[in-house]
Amino acid sequence: MMWPRCSTQNSGMTLIEVILALGLFALMSVFLTQTISSVLGIWQAGERRGRGDLVWAATASRFASDLDAIHLGRRGWLILDTWEASPANEQNPAQILPRLRFLARGEAVDFDGSPERGAVELAWVLMPETDDYGSLRRLVRLSQPENKIDSSMSFQNDSYFTALLRGGAGMTVVDSVAWCAFTTEGLTQSSASTAFIAPREPVDFPQWVGLQLERVDAASRRKPHHLDDAISASPTPLTLRGQAPTHDLGFVLIEGEWMRLSGQWPTYQASLRGLRNSNAAAHERGAIVWLPDTFQGQWPLPSSGRRLNR
Repeated sequence: MMWPRCSTQNSGMTLIEVILALGLFALMSVFLTQTISSVLGIWQAGERRGRGDLVWAATASRFASDLDAIHLGRRGWLILDTWEASPANEQNPAQILPRLRFLARGEAVDFDGSPERGAVELAWVLMPETDDYGSLRRLVRLSQPENKIDSSMSFQNDSYFTALLRGGAGMTVVDSVAWCAFTTEGLTQSSASTAFIAPREPVDFPQWVGLQLERVDAASRRKPHHLDDAISASPTPLTLRGQAPTHDLGFVLIEGEWMRLSGQWPTYQASLRGLRNSNAAAHERGAIVWLPDTFQGQWPLPSSGRRLNR
């Protein structure tokens, strides 16, 4: 009787096969880690942008609602200009910031949770965010019933209105604003950053009012970008340090100076310096660099801004 032959030879992987397997595993791990990191980066960027879009949507909705309530009758008025925010610390320069003021129909404005029977004065104004007047600001909305008895207590009175601002009046609509601009557009289709429509004058209002915001998102504010090396006040190349931005860079803000960059992350050429009424200056290594996202819109006024005879 023949019995089956049993093999006593052990089967397994050779040393070379083990090394190849470990190498393949290492390559797959690196690839998987990079893929996960890339996906997380895209997701985080989308989430940051999404939060910024929601903030802008809420701001734009409130702004459009106020414009839709503008008083176009004989008592109606609109002022678009700037105001000077002077810090308590004289070492910090004063800031010239935009503001928009106008009269609105009370029944069309959500005033303290209920409509106001008379007219309401509304204002949108940019204010310093902190007492030391840093480079970031906040957009504030103010409202009050029209005072028909004492004209000095009106938003039209610069002294009265400025005192309200310095006293902390108003509700913050959006913070972390690096730049804000109001514009008007009339029949000539030309954009203007100032406007004055006095009450009881047969002058039409602008047809459109625009708002542009450049805002720093919360993540960038917690971990801002910095200059990798010091730069002079002249056009010069610069290198940024931090997480790569999720959008193409337009205007950037470095210690109060606006500039325009060209190039690719992280090395750029600062060819346009001292923009937006800022001054070109030297900046030390490690200076904070704000890379804001831009949001803008334009809204028509009722009746194309035509003054109503009532």
